[in-house]
Amino acid sequence: MQVNNKVHACFVDYKKAFDCISHDELLEILETAGIHDLERKLIKSLYWNKYAIIKTTAGQTRKICIRRGVRQGCIISPILFNLFSEYVTKEIQQVAKGVTIGG
Repeated sequence: MQVNNKVHACFVDYKKAFDCISHDELLEILETAGIHDLERKLIKSLYWNKYAIIKTTAGQTRKICIRRGVRQGCIISPILFNLFSEYVTKEIQQVAKGVTIGG
């Protein structure tokens, strides 16, 4: 039995995780990851400056600019989400001190 080993745990609620990705942060991560300018421009054209109108029984809302989330059903959404998650995890590992339990 080994003692005095570090144990790391991270709890993430992925319930609405795809909806929470900041487009601006995603663009920075794509650049940091070495994604070529042409591909970044293509992804930016898919995600930036998009608007939605919500229809209800009482009418519809004004145009709302979408600044977060990856597109539902888009083939690259899981890849973008995984890339974003990996960079967030690395950032947490660099800055997080954690919590000491039992001393």
